[in-house]
Amino acid sequence: MKQTPEIKGKILVDLHCHPSKNNSVDEIVKKLSEGITGLIPSSYEDFLSYEDVLNLPGAKELEKGLFAEVYYGGKKGYVLPCQEINTGFHVQAVGCKKMLPKVNDAREAIEIIHKEGGIAVLNHPYVVPTDRRIIRYRLVNDAELKAVEDLCAMVDEIEAFNAQNINLLPSVAWMKIANQQATALATKHNFHGIASSDAHRLISQVRTAGIWVSSDYPCIDSLMRSILKGDFARHQDYVSIPSFLKGMFFS
Repeated sequence: MKQTPEIKGKILVDLHCHPSKNNSVDEIVKKLSEGITGLIPSSYEDFLSYEDVLNLPGAKELEKGLFAEVYYGGKKGYVLPCQEINTGFHVQAVGCKKMLPKVNDAREAIEIIHKEGGIAVLNHPYVVPTDRRIIRYRLVNDAELKAVEDLCAMVDEIEAFNAQNINLLPSVAWMKIANQQATALATKHNFHGIASSDAHRLISQVRTAGIWVSSDYPCIDSLMRSILKGDFARHQDYVSIPSFLKGMFFS
């Protein structure tokens, strides 16, 4: 995978990450001491959480339950807790201090996020989970297309680029089209469209994709303002096929 560039006066934010706590402490701290990383735990017990990070060397919480600093080797990065509610569609909460309940309706999830003062992002809008062990995700069907359009009227942003949507197997897992469709959807509904890695287990995948925001005064409020105003630029790279396979199936 490509080395992430640096842009003067900007910091790269990856809001959608599921790295494993089984990566070495040194690897985790080194990666999190760069950029801004949104950590999303899940039912998988090995996924790294915001609370796990607070116990690592070099970590210091700046805003209770919302934003922390990680210092390593002369570099300083930031971490925030995020949540991803699986309602069939994946709705992500940014800036919510409270752990949100599991609900089955995406519209209800968005309403809860807004009630708690957070931002709601529709992650990979054209890709939904399956109940299969091997083919875990699929493209939305015709019946779900209208729901995607309707949700765009409620969310604050959509994920226009997901680094995991690679072309793996023709006709079975040929997923880059989902990013093309999501980018078009963002334009249609006047979103700027975020990019994220959706890193799975491998800490090396974090910030493969993300958004560039101003590096002045990094905090949860400035980050949320940047997202709501569309004051960011996308950084878009895909994870490699070996990295995808290892992260999804062999870690």
